[in-house]
Amino acid sequence: MKAVGYFEPELLATPKCLIDIDVDMPVAESMDLLVEVKAVSVNPVDYKIRASRRAEQEIPVILGWDAAGVIMDIGEKVQGFKKGDLVYYAGDLMRPGSNAQYQAVDHRLVAKMPKSLSFADAAALPLTSLTAYEGLFSKLKVPMDKEFNILIIGGAGGVSSLVLQLVKALTKGRVFVTYGRQSTKEWLEELGADGLINRQQTLLEGMQKLNLPYFDSIFSTTHTKEYFSEFYRILRPFGDVCLIDDPDILDIVSLKNKSATISWEAMFAKSLHKYDMESQGEILTTIADLVDSGKIRSTTTTVLNGLTASNFIKAHSILESGTSTGKIVVVY
Repeated sequence: MKAVGYFEPELLATPKCLIDIDVDMPVAESMDLLVEVKAVSVNPVDYKIRASRRAEQEIPVILGWDAAGVIMDIGEKVQGFKKGDLVYYAGDLMRPGSNAQYQAVDHRLVAKMPKSLSFADAAALPLTSLTAYEGLFSKLKVPMDKEFNILIIGGAGGVSSLVLQLVKALTKGRVFVTYGRQSTKEWLEELGADGLINRQQTLLEGMQKLNLPYFDSIFSTTHTKEYFSEFYRILRPFGDVCLIDDPDILDIVSLKNKSATISWEAMFAKSLHKYDMESQGEILTTIADLVDSGKIRSTTTTVLNGLTASNFIKAHSILESGTSTGKIVVVY
């Protein structure tokens, strides 16, 4: 089958950073679905792994962990799916990814696609919606029946866009978001943000201009190291912080006198450690219901056509520039 992969970690400017390859078609193991991939979205995890992981035993690395497609075969222990079902999922970092015509994936990570979406729009959702949902309800433990104020650090990225929508769809919370560009501001207003803080301001200045006494929760998707020293000024006592990025060092002592809770959300932890994997399929079923009822929407903003290395190089380049809004999807 056709795929896009690589053998050695390379910069994007290097010709072999991503190449068109032919590999053997995967086989569905007992807990797997074999999926014909129709669309895949690209995430920062793709270029982070491209920069660090090497091929083993001359087997190329195939990236891609955010896909939608059609079930072609089913493992003997699989329940709840049949051949021909349209599905979407974020896969396992330790298995070959979805930048290929076919992919084998554990069925516990999979759900049936929203009926109202195309493959492209469905593929934009799994990784970001899982990260947003787990971060909000497992880590920050935001209430569904009480008012609260949450600050999202990270503008209009894929996760931020889903955090915003899930808060508006499932809770009584008010959502405030940092932004840097006019296009970002317009995107966030379109998604229903209650207030915005320009990155040219300090977080405290922004909060005061919004006439808020504090934030109950902070969901930091990027630039955590840059902003973290301000968190103690804007977080309420016994407030909560969840982050998903990778600061090399993070001094959390300043939040001790706020008795704050600080946690990381890493949605691949469940598949990496084979822990509570079925919950991700269940969350994606909830997301599909929210989409089909019109309560949240896909965040696709850029669509590239064709399973080619050049398309994935272009997608990685946009992501690495730090200027993307919403999600980039490659359709096969």
